[in-house]
Amino acid sequence: MTPLSDCTLVSAESSIASVLQLLPGSRFLFVVDKRGLSGFIVRSALDRHAIRSYLYLLIAGVEMLLAEIVKSAIPDNQIITSLRSDQKSKFKQAYAANQETSPAEYLYISDLIGLFAQTPYASDPRLWDKPLTDLLISIKHFRNDVMHPVRSLAALENVETLANLPRWAAEVTEKLRGIVAFLQRLSA
Repeated sequence: MTPLSDCTLVSAESSIASVLQLLPGSRFLFVVDKRGLSGFIVRSALDRHAIRSYLYLLIAGVEMLLAEIVKSAIPDNQIITSLRSDQKSKFKQAYAANQETSPAEYLYISDLIGLFAQTPYASDPRLWDKPLTDLLISIKHFRNDVMHPVRSLAALENVETLANLPRWAAEVTEKLRGIVAFLQRLSA
């Protein structure tokens, strides 16, 4: 038995991001609602659909913003040469059927990051910096673990680092949105 005063309590209204910050330092978290204790959260909750979906959407949002910037800043022929063979054949098939207009949408996150690094925006200190690149690489590191449900997030050695993913994604997304807004102002 552990006294409640020694336990971490979270509101049933808490965001996933705030719960993720608390989970690494606790064996479990007690959930409190209007009626009192209503449940608990354990490390294995990281493998639940709600958590995975949340993290998936954060990473997918970063990928979509990177693709938008790459589409605007890198010529299609250069993007096509960056496509891996399986991506290239899928793109060419869709392009031939008039289903797709940009090869950037076929790139993996590592390829998007590489092409983004070649844009002038990635080297403009008013828009981007090295710590943001480091965060982007950290996000990429978790992509496959998050995207593939057979990989246990709860079994990861670095759950503490995973808990930072929402904060990293928010910071990177804010800056990428700023670049996209800058590009939209340029094209207007």
